[in-house]
Amino acid sequence: MKPPVCVSPASAAPAISLPAASAPTVVPCRRLLIVDDDPADVFLARQALSLFDEGLQIDDVSDGQQALEFLQQRGHKTGPPLPHFLLLDINMPRLNGLDTLKAIRSDDRLKSLPVIILTTSTAPNDIQRAWDLQATCYLSKQLELDAFTQQLQHLVGFWGRAVCYPE
Repeated sequence: MKPPVCVSPASAAPAISLPAASAPTVVPCRRLLIVDDDPADVFLARQALSLFDEGLQIDDVSDGQQALEFLQQRGHKTGPPLPHFLLLDINMPRLNGLDTLKAIRSDDRLKSLPVIILTTSTAPNDIQRAWDLQATCYLSKQLELDAFTQQLQHLVGFWGRAVCYPE
């Protein structure tokens, strides 16, 4: 089995030519799930990311319970694929982000999914618990619109374009 590769935009790096017999499988790095109960933040994220990366498929849900249901319906051989990465808020109704992260990490099928905490919380307890639960990273949402837009674009530039994912 040949290792999959991720194709980045042409401006990111020169292409490497491989012999036809060993050509890698191209894996698009383009599926994101936003888990956030604030409709304004979701709207701004969608707007900023759609202008930055037209090829990005964005789904969103408004709480952790919906996120787990969404993820359980995906990634099977006959269904839609899992997202490549998640942006997860902490402070949400029904099931908060940290409990959602705990459930994801305890599920063998989901545990390797990159989960990026993106929240307004800078509480030391939240940060420590997220790291203890193996968050991929923890970021505090930028409060100014331009800074928030840049933050999202940097995240997607890395997690959506540069990182290579298996099929």
